[in-house]
Amino acid sequence: MGRILFIRVKVETFAVKDVVKAWPLLCALVWPDSEAGAALSGKTARASAASAGQGALELVDALLDFARFGDMPQGGGEPLHALARRLEALRESLDDALGDRNVPAAQKTIDAIENTLDEAEKTVYAIKGKLPDAFR
Repeated sequence: MGRILFIRVKVETFAVKDVVKAWPLLCALVWPDSEAGAALSGKTARASAASAGQGALELVDALLDFARFGDMPQGGGEPLHALARRLEALRESLDDALGDRNVPAAQKTIDAIENTLDEAEKTVYAIKGKLPDAFR
């Protein structure tokens, strides 16, 4: 670190629109007023993922909130809760790697986050009949 300048390592989503393309059901689940949520429910979107700055890490954070506080019926959401716990641990590992300026560890962790989001997308598809009304 310098006297005024400091080194900062961070991760951000390059193209936010790709988040909705990659994980449309997850986006619709956690952001029901987004374009993905509107497409699923047939309602009009109030916000786009791009305009709200909802990138991949914001999706992870929103999934963690949904797992904690969302409208998930008993039994139907356990696979999604397990994936949320894994994402939480990965998010903490990413923060640690960034804090340590360890780019290789951060890269390995973001690959794991993306793979876990892929798995969560498939899980939502498999259990969507047990999710909130918009998914039925």
